[in-house]
Amino acid sequence: MDKKIGVTRLALSLFAALLIVSCGKPAAETGQAPAAGSSPQAAATGDGLPFELVSIERVDAQQSNSAAGNTVYWDKDGAESGVLIVLKLKKPAELEYYSSDFSLGYEDEAGIPRSACVGISSGVATTDLVKLSSWMLAGAMSRSWASLGKPFFGVLFGVPRKVTRVTLFYAAPLMKDIEIAAAAANGGAS
Repeated sequence: MDKKIGVTRLALSLFAALLIVSCGKPAAETGQAPAAGSSPQAAATGDGLPFELVSIERVDAQQSNSAAGNTVYWDKDGAESGVLIVLKLKKPAELEYYSSDFSLGYEDEAGIPRSACVGISSGVATTDLVKLSSWMLAGAMSRSWASLGKPFFGVLFGVPRKVTRVTLFYAAPLMKDIEIAAAAANGGAS
């Protein structure tokens, strides 16, 4: 095995182990933003994050203003509901974010599952515009932007209704500019 590949695999394994270990810890210990019952000010932990928690609420539907014009619904009496989290950009640079950058962790009898982001909004000037802003919903990976002029944006998840506390996870580059070795003549096997 190539030394670079071995080091990369080791680093990824360590990162995964840290994520798994941090899942069972309180948000204050993991640097993750606490939600549901915690104040937004408490969520401002983790100064390295480019945004802070503004609000979190349950929703039964979210409509897309994109060309697809689709809507995500949850049955009002069903076992799942939507969770809309509003975030605010706190750093001076523009933030480009992807739906795949966010996931939501929660505890239940099955352990600590993760819920993938089913929608993101574009950045808007005030929090009351988040639900009405342009939304890219489920299906493919979506990309959007926030800036200081439009610092508020939303991320949408589906979770069991019985869940009362969640942990918002945000992806950040683990390693940058990793060089990919050229494939070997025998089909890439080494």
